[in-house]
Amino acid sequence: MFKIGENVVHPLYGAGIIVDFNTENMYELELDNGKMTMFVPSDTIEQVGIRHVYSVAQIDALLKTLQAEGEPIDQNWSRRYKDNMEKIKSGDLTLVAQVVRDLIRIERIKGLSTGEKRMLNSAKKILISEIACVKRIGEKEAEDVIYDVIK
Repeated sequence: MFKIGENVVHPLYGAGIIVDFNTENMYELELDNGKMTMFVPSDTIEQVGIRHVYSVAQIDALLKTLQAEGEPIDQNWSRRYKDNMEKIKSGDLTLVAQVVRDLIRIERIKGLSTGEKRMLNSAKKILISEIACVKRIGEKEAEDVIYDVIK
C-alpha cells in the first residue's frame, strides 16, 4: 500500500514519512520532523487511519475552508469540545481545518479554556504539518498561511 520514502499522514500526529517496512510487516513512520518514530502493523494501517498526503489542489481547496464563515459555534463548551475531538480523530483534514478555524475565531472573540487551547494546538499541528509537507515550506510559514486566510 505504501512505499518507503512516501509521505503519509497519521490522523492524530500529522504528516510524516515511511522510512522502512520490515520483515514483520510493520511500517516505520517518522513523524513530527523526525522527533517521533511509530511502528504500525501493515494489517492495521487503514484502521489507524494512515493515509496519503493531500495534493496541492486539495490543500488550496482546504485553505478556502479556512476562509469560509462556518456554522454557528455551539456555546456549550463540553458539546463543542466533544464534536471537535470527533472531527480531529476522523483524520479528515477538512474537518481538522474547521476545528482550527472555529477555535481561532472563538479565541479572538472571548478566549479559550485551557482544554480548548490544547485542542487548538493539536489541530494546528496536524494542519500545519500537512500544509508544510505538501507546499514544501517550513512549519512557521505554514502557520502564517493559516492565520493569513482566517478572517
